[in-house]
Amino acid sequence: MKKLVRTFALSLVLFCATGCRDGSDDLTGAWVGSINQVVQERAGTIRLELSHSGASLGGRWEIEIPGDLRWGGRIDGSVTSSSVEAQLVPDDRDVCPYAWTATFVGDRLGGPYEAFDCRVEIFGRIETRRQ
Repeated sequence: MKKLVRTFALSLVLFCATGCRDGSDDLTGAWVGSINQVVQERAGTIRLELSHSGASLGGRWEIEIPGDLRWGGRIDGSVTSSSVEAQLVPDDRDVCPYAWTATFVGDRLGGPYEAFDCRVEIFGRIETRRQ
């Protein structure tokens, strides 16, 4: 029995050394994609510069929508397994902050978002890809 347990433990160590993940892939870096706002029927480009350490996620974001609309700010969030819970907090206090719930698979990060502490209803999807 001891030999079986030792063999299993060694197999598990070798398996993890060659590809076992704890679900916390490093998201640090540049991400670019699309943002769609459902109620306003607007779409544009979003750029993220993420900083990921352990369960913490930070960084900067910038949104550009045709018609000369551009805003950005900081990202405050957390990462668990293959999901992200983040707040996109604008530099401009007149712009609504967003709560974004995203999942990541490989080089893709995306999911729904909605504004909070806002006078108007804003929601949609953000889909990005690692650059």
